[in-house]
Amino acid sequence: MKGEEGKSFKSAFVGLREATLELAVIVPTYNECDNVRPLVAALDMALHGIVWEVLFVDDSSLDGTADVPPCG
Repeated sequence: MKGEEGKSFKSAFVGLREATLELAVIVPTYNECDNVRPLVAALDMALHGIVWEVLFVDDSSLDGTADVPPCG
């Protein structure tokens, strides 16, 4: 999804079912396609037991960062 100034926004809802969101992590990215999934995995381990989401804000990366699914 595109936001202001051409920046891309991507969200990975981890552990978010019918519980109340407890934490939102906002991660600015630029050319970080190889780090998106490892970061989500590390957050998932560190935040075990917390209902959280991560929002990636990509600043027009040239390496396809905005196209990387955060989970999967």
